[in-house]
Amino acid sequence: MEQQVEAGVMNRIEYNPNEINSGIYVYKLIQDEDISMEKVIYKK
Repeated sequence: MEQQVEAGVMNRIEYNPNEINSGIYVYKLIQDEDISMEKVIYKK
């Protein structure tokens, strides 16, 4: 999903799938020229 956001405003993204397995998930956030990759650990 790509969406433009307004500068200086707190933005939040939620992902709530119906079925998801426990595991380690990696996400990538791109802000202008800055790219960060982080991981989320999900346990049922």
